[in-house]
Amino acid sequence: VNSSYFIVHGRIQHDRAEVDRTSLVYRDPTTHSTRVVRIRDQL
Repeated sequence: VNSSYFIVHGRIQHDRAEVDRTSLVYRDPTTHSTRVVRIRDQL
């Protein structure tokens, strides 16, 4: 089974604070649309 779930990990600037954001994104292989399942922000 080919899983469409993948982890997107990046660092962004948010309210002058650096936020380490990890989000679980689901990609639909048929419509190529992405949907954020979960976002965890660590200040």
